[in-house]
Amino acid sequence: MDKEAAGKFYLVIFPFVGTSPALAPLIGQLLLQSFNWQSIFIFLSLFILLSIFLCHFVLTETLPLTKRQSFTPVGIIKNSLEVLRNKQFIFYALIPCFAYAAYFAYIVESPFFLTNLGLSTLYICYSYIGVSLTYVLGNLVARSFLKRESMERTIQRGYVIFVMGGILFAIQMYVSP
Repeated sequence: MDKEAAGKFYLVIFPFVGTSPALAPLIGQLLLQSFNWQSIFIFLSLFILLSIFLCHFVLTETLPLTKRQSFTPVGIIKNSLEVLRNKQFIFYALIPCFAYAAYFAYIVESPFFLTNLGLSTLYICYSYIGVSLTYVLGNLVARSFLKRESMERTIQRGYVIFVMGGILFAIQMYVSP
């Protein structure tokens, strides 16, 4: 898969990854209201089994057998170190890593903060939807950029937008009561 195709592929995948933390608490809350807390684990187990089934029986390996690499601990470590030494990989991976770190830090800490503010569990679930929509919107904007310009230029724009968002967020935290 070439660089442009990989970029387009990830722009399809990231909205699903970005919205999953918003949907998960909402689905969990609905299951909890309709059934009991064990229903969440039953749902997760069924979801995992369905995923394993689809991966095993529906998805097929596209890489020819002759081009596949052995799956050994030494090979994994060697390939991982090779990837981490690749400056282009670090450049492409940096912004999603920071974005997801900030996103998941918010998801982990916000229930405690929002509960102290008096929000119910259901409204806390709803609060994640707005944050997830920014991921979807960001991917739609990135897709439109990628149609008109190179991957590098699109990533540069993403870095600028990400830094501007971080600065605006820091300012908002500073001026808010």
